[in-house]
Amino acid sequence: MGVASPGFTSLNGWYFMVNESVFIILIAVGMTVVLIVGGIDLSVGSGMAVAAALSGQLLLDGVPMALVFVIVLLVGVAVGLVNGLLITYVGIPDFIATLAMLTALRGVLLIWTQGNPVLGYVTHAYGVIGGSTKIAPYLTVPMLLTLAVAIAGSVLLRYTVLGRHIHAVGGDGDAAVLMGVRAKRVKIACYVISGVLAALSGILLAGYLSQVSPGTTASGYELMAVAAAVLGGASLSGGRGSVFGACLGAIALTVITNLLSWWNVNPNWSDVLVGVLILLAALLQRAGVIVATRGGQTKRPRLADPQPVTRAPQSV
Repeated sequence: MGVASPGFTSLNGWYFMVNESVFIILIAVGMTVVLIVGGIDLSVGSGMAVAAALSGQLLLDGVPMALVFVIVLLVGVAVGLVNGLLITYVGIPDFIATLAMLTALRGVLLIWTQGNPVLGYVTHAYGVIGGSTKIAPYLTVPMLLTLAVAIAGSVLLRYTVLGRHIHAVGGDGDAAVLMGVRAKRVKIACYVISGVLAALSGILLAGYLSQVSPGTTASGYELMAVAAAVLGGASLSGGRGSVFGACLGAIALTVITNLLSWWNVNPNWSDVLVGVLILLAALLQRAGVIVATRGGQTKRPRLADPQPVTRAPQSV
């Protein structure tokens, strides 16, 4: 990319791409946690849109900014909790439950706003929080928050009891239950984490944008989150994933989509590219499983030729 478009890899260009990627990184971290536990969360895009619109509207209504953020994060907790309860206690498959939540949240948002964008809520302070204003050269508040979330997510998955339980449930849920792991609570906790990070990303996105469009804001971000997590090494069958890899995957996707825009390519091709990347990552994972399975198979030992049985002479 640097050879084809030297200006694309300038320091200023990288700043804008990293600053744009933080919104995807946040939901990709949550998606990674959910994928490791063996699930999937397709509601994060709509959750972001609801959080963004709710933040803007509450600010317009005069609610203090700190209270706005608390309320919106609690809404994210509620969305994740409902997803987790539907999946674990009602028995609805992860894909169906979160797909229904995606549609329901977007529909509620459109009904609530009547399809009208939320405007005029951005203040200077909110612009700083959202990342439209720098706090230092090539540094914004969302970058720092995203770094903190990535570090916290890595520590959670690597060095805590909950992290070990998440890997155990995703690797083999039945075995984890036999070992005393409360698999349902672990899975609910993962969906709550995903819901909170989607709400946090929506709060920051509302501050970054000048308006929130109910029908288009954060549309398709759920697929970007899945693609970033899978490109970062998360297994679609559960049990494996990396927060650091998800961050790199999100940045890679942002770089690629910006490159297409830089070259004046039809933006619809970015959706095609994301779909192809998800498919290729899934195929590579499947191929890896097949190779590992075949390599782990041992040949059945060949039975030795039967030896003649000799009897000792019996005395009369």
